[in-house]
Amino acid sequence: MIMDPLDVWRNPEEALSPPPVRTACFLSLPAELLNQVVSHIKCTRLLHRLSSVCTTLRYVLNADEARVVWNASELTLRSETTEDDGVQPVEKKESTLVNMMKILRRAPIGARIFLVGNITLPELTLCAPIYLSTRDQVDITRLVLAGDGVMQGTIEGLHFNNWDADSVRVQSGSWRMLRCYLASLYPRRAALATSPIVMMHGSHLSLHECHVQHCKHAVHVLEPADLQMISCLFQDLNAGVRSVCGGGDIRVEGCTFYDTKRAFHFDPHVRGYARSNTMQCEPFGDVEPPEHFHFIPQL
Repeated sequence: MIMDPLDVWRNPEEALSPPPVRTACFLSLPAELLNQVVSHIKCTRLLHRLSSVCTTLRYVLNADEARVVWNASELTLRSETTEDDGVQPVEKKESTLVNMMKILRRAPIGARIFLVGNITLPELTLCAPIYLSTRDQVDITRLVLAGDGVMQGTIEGLHFNNWDADSVRVQSGSWRMLRCYLASLYPRRAALATSPIVMMHGSHLSLHECHVQHCKHAVHVLEPADLQMISCLFQDLNAGVRSVCGGGDIRVEGCTFYDTKRAFHFDPHVRGYARSNTMQCEPFGDVEPPEHFHFIPQL
């Protein structure tokens, strides 16, 4: 029976001593077999730990063949609680949040990160396209998305609440928001709340199954950008999408507009289409639709 190297080097001090004979036999296996073994490890943190304590595994994990292993791995960040009452000390909670923010800011391209626990994060900037998801309720005060546009990043299941500032600013790159919830802090004053999502020049954003309510606009396209919205719910808004600064490419499909004054507020240069949408409001209000924007009403 071959000894698992994780049992041998669970503590860093043990890595300094010569490995047992069985572990040495395991590490002497061909690189192809070692790569198959590490492919069953789905924890990014554990892969980094193995790479740091073992020269052989470092060689295997740094090879091009191990790129599939890294892409399939996940990093779980959890809000730790005490065993007594489930409430952690203030100092420990702040330290946990600081570490989370550092990891998220420095996450490499394509990293898969899951947030576990009821967490409220302050303003966060993601400089690389990653997959960020949650298995609990995670609130983020403000999220700035940036990237080179070569790869698409994904934000899934996060909650955003705003009032006098945007919650998500798509600065650059290509991003997808999946099943996110965005709303104003004061629902009764929705007309005064700023737009939760703001898009800058050249950015790309795709909204899938998102819920936006109690805001001025769901998305405000400040400069020409690429926006796609699929199967989203918009409720209690002045307008679903606002783009009055030079056009852009906007595609809306399968969305529901409820208790909203009008679905779109566009300038004449906007391109794109809207089809298969359920609207309990006027699509463009008293404004003429753009010439190159094709609106197909639901039958």
